[in-house]
Amino acid sequence: MERTSSMDKAILDKLIEFAERLSHQEKLIADLTKRKPKLIKATCALSDKITYHATTPSLKYQVIPPPNVYCMILQVYYLHWNTGATHGYLTFEARQHDDTVNTTKYESIHFSDYANSDSTELLIPRSNSLPPTLDVNVTSSYNTSPENYYKLNLVGWMVFESVSYTHLRAHETLRYLVCRLLLEKK
Repeated sequence: MERTSSMDKAILDKLIEFAERLSHQEKLIADLTKRKPKLIKATCALSDKITYHATTPSLKYQVIPPPNVYCMILQVYYLHWNTGATHGYLTFEARQHDDTVNTTKYESIHFSDYANSDSTELLIPRSNSLPPTLDVNVTSSYNTSPENYYKLNLVGWMVFESVSYTHLRAHETLRYLVCRLLLEKK
């Protein structure tokens, strides 16, 4: 009987040891599963018509987010006017205030287009530890007609909402499961 008990304890110790070796990323994922993402729509024109040709400016926009935001949604709208076979290129990197880790890249190449438009939405990661500015660093541009343009709009935010305890139990990690079982056994 003692041997079974010591084997159970050894197995339990191994489980606890394994649970304690979970990486930081697994903890973050577990934290994210405790919250439910929600979209908050916004309508905010950040730029007028962008018609850059062979220039690479850095643009900064002040964006004040609601609480608990983990990313902003940036819409890039492109209009290629009805002026014949002209070209329009724009490439940029977007990030929150000089965040070099979480950068979203955009590339649009319209070659010999005639009367075309498109809209793309980009997710820009956001951190509460950084100032609330959106940095858009244009890395290349080319435009052969002044009627062709890009526009940048802030169209929404992704936020986290809290979820119920029942929902949390459905998403337990091994670490939480081991700890809960230990507490329930005592």
